[in-house]
Amino acid sequence: MKDFDTEKLSIEADWIEWLKKTSYQLLKQSPNPILYVCSTVAEVYSPIATELYNVAFLSIWIFLNDP
Repeated sequence: MKDFDTEKLSIEADWIEWLKKTSYQLLKQSPNPILYVCSTVAEVYSPIATELYNVAFLSIWIFLNDP
């Protein structure tokens, strides 16, 4: 997925933008319905996506590693 590509990031502003985009994508792809709904809120209020980055990542990680 190109949203997760870090090859061309070099300055702090690039990394901040990358974090916002990946946070939004993680929320949008989350199997957790509450986090998925938060992706809609994140479109309007972007700091919520950054705050929920770890939780969204973990929800996807657990889903992908569930036997």
